Amino acid sequence: MAPRTSKMVVAIDFGMTFTSVASAHLEVGQDTFTVKTIHSWPGLTTPTSRLPSVLSYPEGDYRWGSLAYAFKPTYAWFKQLLDRQTPYNEFRDANFERVTNQTLVEPAPGKEPEQMVADFLRGVRLFLMDYLSLLLTPATTLHFWFSTPVVWGDAARMAMREAVHLSGIGSDFPGSVDFTSESESAARYILEREGDRFKTGDVFCICDVGGYTIDSASYRVFSREPVLRLTQLTESRGMSCGAMTVEMRFLDLMMDRFDKAFEKAFHREGAMTSSFMNKFADLKEKYNGTGLEWRLKLELDVIHSRFYDTRTSEVLLTPDDLVLIFQAVIDNSIHLMGAQLNEADRESYRHGGCGVKYLCVTGGFANSPYAKIRYDEFAKERDVELIIPDHPAIATASGLALLGVHNVAYIKKECARTYGLYHPDLMLTTGDNVERPIIRRIDMMQRTPPKITWLFYKDVSYEENFLYSRRFELLHAVDTIMIKTVTVYAIDKSDPEDKRNMIHPDDLERPAHVDINLSHIQLDHHPRVVRNGRTWYQVLIDVNAILCLKKGELNIEVSANGTICGHCHVLTAWG
Repeated sequence: MAPRTSKMVVAIDFGMTFTSVASAHLEVGQDTFTVKTIHSWPGLTTPTSRLPSVLSYPEGDYRWGSLAYAFKPTYAWFKQLLDRQTPYNEFRDANFERVTNQTLVEPAPGKEPEQMVADFLRGVRLFLMDYLSLLLTPATTLHFWFSTPVVWGDAARMAMREAVHLSGIGSDFPGSVDFTSESESAARYILEREGDRFKTGDVFCICDVGGYTIDSASYRVFSREPVLRLTQLTESRGMSCGAMTVEMRFLDLMMDRFDKAFEKAFHREGAMTSSFMNKFADLKEKYNGTGLEWRLKLELDVIHSRFYDTRTSEVLLTPDDLVLIFQAVIDNSIHLMGAQLNEADRESYRHGGCGVKYLCVTGGFANSPYAKIRYDEFAKERDVELIIPDHPAIATASGLALLGVHNVAYIKKECARTYGLYHPDLMLTTGDNVERPIIRRIDMMQRTPPKITWLFYKDVSYEENFLYSRRFELLHAVDTIMIKTVTVYAIDKSDPEDKRNMIHPDDLERPAHVDINLSHIQLDHHPRVVRNGRTWYQVLIDVNAILCLKKGELNIEVSANGTICGHCHVLTAWG
């Protein structure tokens, strides 16, 4: 087999409204590389880094991206279906669906959410296999990276993993697959573009204003050499209000003013793919808050309206209209920024550091001149320096590619869930890892209800690749099977103490099991006693659990007398 001499990172920022893909190619032994963003997509004649995240299913087949608009119904925002904890009606807008000819946050008939996401990503995969074919050789290793919103819980992230697997990315298109949060991806891009500004000890907040979610987090630069290391100071936070809200408010305004006349003309011109919407996109990228009237060409069957010029066939937008259209996204993002700055300042001062120095804004909405003005005003009020990098719309995709090439070391990250172990015959030794007398241990088992031993706790910061290492006592009766199945429990609470004596409460999930095989253990080397005609052994079990929050993994290894007798791999929430 030929030696692997090059590494290709493919970063897929699958968003609720748009998807972007970036790649980085690195030759072994070289440090130089270039991150490239794909600007040529099927069905699009104008170069763009943003592919619409839409699907349609004509005659049992599927169409993805811009090719999907030619068939009805067109499904959009289906990524949110992966988060089954969020009521979908929060995202539904009947007026917007009717005007845009799209079905929002609704499964296609016979399709599970994971299957819909997999269909879209399968289209991306097949395109990438052809697009990258000239760059790939048998000596190239492939590494795929994905990001997810910080507002998602563990179950939604697991659903995203399943969808990626179903799409064939990592299998049919072979390579490793890694995940991280959208805020971390954007932070990596900021550090690459603006890294010279950041000194050891500096604290920065990042706010990524995406298509329909806003993500935020705060970090401290722990060190720059020999590698860049960050400490996450605050919990990642987010909300459901992104740049797409601007389009929704704009179309609501058009319907309020022109009703059926607008709906008819808008559909005739191609709805979301029309030149009318392209002109509105151009307006968004140029509007800077000045009190000017804007005009957009659209043939409307309207006779008398002060908001329509029949001579030029143009829709008129007043300065107040534009403020109204932009207001929700700006206000919500500033509210989230303020909460992050407050929390980051408290955490930094509590640990003897300085307050937040930089406020970084990424995402397509950060391209808006009006948004930049408002964000700059807010930054001045808070006495922080505003950083909006070049090309903020591709910050997540490019940051993912950079993470795949040269990762940032996070010395501490918050665990997203609480994880523990349970078996009715398994109990922690005393505080000094001292074994109890076997007679006492059997008596305790009969008197004391079994408990879950919690290993890692939600919202607690752990060093990357944190090792939990403790010794347990395992009772074994000779008339029972030699394989003991230990259950791994997960709960979305930071303090599960009220659940310790509940073995099967409804709100506990069981993401994995560890099978401890005692058949290779010399039981006669362990304490033994006969009670009520049964022979019992007490085996000392060492449990080593490594929590890798960066990769979203929990690896548990169980051994006795130095012999490994059980292990499992758990996919966890990652930040």
